[in-house]
Amino acid sequence: MTGGTRTAPRRRRLRETITLVCVLALVPLAPAAVLSVRIVERLWCSDGQLVVVGSALYAPILRQAADDYTAACSDSRILIDTGGSAEGLRRLADGSRELLAVSDGPRGHGLPNLREKLFASAVFSLVVNPAAGVTDLSRQQIGDIHAGRVTSWAQVGGNDVPISPVGRGDSTARRILGHRVLGHPESAGSGCEDAPACVPPADGEVLRGVAADPGGFGHAEEAAAAEHPGVRPLRIDGELAPEEATDLGRYPLRQAGFAYVREDAAPGSLATSFLNFLANNPSDR
Repeated sequence: MTGGTRTAPRRRRLRETITLVCVLALVPLAPAAVLSVRIVERLWCSDGQLVVVGSALYAPILRQAADDYTAACSDSRILIDTGGSAEGLRRLADGSRELLAVSDGPRGHGLPNLREKLFASAVFSLVVNPAAGVTDLSRQQIGDIHAGRVTSWAQVGGNDVPISPVGRGDSTARRILGHRVLGHPESAGSGCEDAPACVPPADGEVLRGVAADPGGFGHAEEAAAAEHPGVRPLRIDGELAPEEATDLGRYPLRQAGFAYVREDAAPGSLATSFLNFLANNPSDR
């Protein structure tokens, strides 16, 4: 909307690309040829400006998706606001139509009818310093640690080292831990991921803190935890965090990311177009 006037979105077909690559051996008696086919889904561009509001957890995915979309659809502009899941859903409830909300938790009750699509999965690991001497914790043991009933790694089969939590505070991982492992009631995504009072330490900061403390204990995204040489990712009830978000099994520290627009968003709107783009393009960018 510019100067109080809403510009009708100009909807146009961008392209449908099919790439076919054949690699044929050029030597006699070579094995079978290799055939690779990649289909890029049809994309309909919508013009205008869209604000995407949601959890900071998905900010890298959203920014990359916005860059990809606007590179293909040059008359569109997409702004990413990591004000929190609750903030985005609240603004949708207040009637914002040129807005897409992203949630790292349930949308809760009392909201208007929304159109939602799954677009990402996040997987986290509990990590310890190797000096702790543990490789697996049960849900009960994790609960006892968080409640202060267990204060030494020796009490859960490890070395006689005091447990030293690193990076506690509000975060998606902590909410998932509370609900899926500690049994706390499930709550909507936090609205304060970027507020100065409750910004959790970044994964790198948490991992460095755990690596520097013999009793260090924290959580981080699976990929970052697996790549850090100074920490040990833990199993939870025998389950190690999967490398692929599509192979979650019974592993509890995981969260689906959903994108929402109002149910009455026009089919040709930028909100609807970008919602479909997120859902149809996996988050492994």
